[in-house]
Amino acid sequence: MATQNEILAREKDVTDKISTQVRTISVGLIVFTWSIYNAADHTLAAGMKRVLAPLFLVVDILCIAALSADFIQYVCAKVSVENSLNQPIDAAKDVYGYHTGWLSYKGQYWAFWTKIVFCGLAIGLACILTAYGLAELNE
Repeated sequence: MATQNEILAREKDVTDKISTQVRTISVGLIVFTWSIYNAADHTLAAGMKRVLAPLFLVVDILCIAALSADFIQYVCAKVSVENSLNQPIDAAKDVYGYHTGWLSYKGQYWAFWTKIVFCGLAIGLACILTAYGLAELNE
């Protein structure tokens, strides 16, 4: 059995790792697509560039959206912490809490899931485009 504090610590650890993965994958996909855009004319990537460059731009946009949602999540978290400190439940007893009705509190949740969705779409589209591009070049 685990205590509530152990579960909350695990949740913090997992969400931090998910955020790190979203950043790593998003930056990696941007580097991948830019390597295709800048490919020399005689390489395999050059053939993909001729066919799929506009669609790879969509992958970049999704990655930038995921990174932006990640940033927004942390801005919302910062605002929630400041609001909690400025509006204690009982300052005399040193009791503070988050108000779940705050836009900043809800924004953290929505930004977290939004970045995962954008990153997932970017991964899926990049895989499909790469497979399609390789299949077209092999014909």
